[in-house]
Amino acid sequence: MTVTQLPPGPALPTAAARWLPARAGILNVWRYYDETFTFHQGRLLLRGQNGTGKSKALEVLLPFLLDASLRPNRLSTFGGSERTMHWNLMGEGTSGKTRVGYVWLEFVRGDGGPVRFTCGARLQASVHTTGVTVDYFTTGARIDRPGGLSLGSSQDACETHIEMILQS
Repeated sequence: MTVTQLPPGPALPTAAARWLPARAGILNVWRYYDETFTFHQGRLLLRGQNGTGKSKALEVLLPFLLDASLRPNRLSTFGGSERTMHWNLMGEGTSGKTRVGYVWLEFVRGDGGPVRFTCGARLQASVHTTGVTVDYFTTGARIDRPGGLSLGSSQDACETHIEMILQS
């Protein structure tokens, strides 16, 4: 048997240089009115009884925010096609003709001080259509933190801020 020494490869990034999920949020989607999830060292533990929304939170956050696919089988932990994003927004018996919701995911990297990056989506559905209008955004501003971006306060101010982010 011959042993071959391979040349050393590129150094792997240290834990501080990797992007880790820090927080995630769901606003006005499914039964979530305004929920923020906090990760611990890049990990999230969701516990609760059946039907409380653990799987739904994962469905509308991951992989949706990373692959931007609205296909129903991508929005289901079981690969089904009965629950569309339109259903996630409008549900059954939702009051009003139009509903706007947000989902977002904040990442942090700790090399030389915390650096943050947030990706998100503004979702809008109407009782008059079966489709969903999606506007994706990225920002370095923190959501719902002082000096950051507030999705839940004034709709007009939030949309203006996101448009400025998209234009820059």
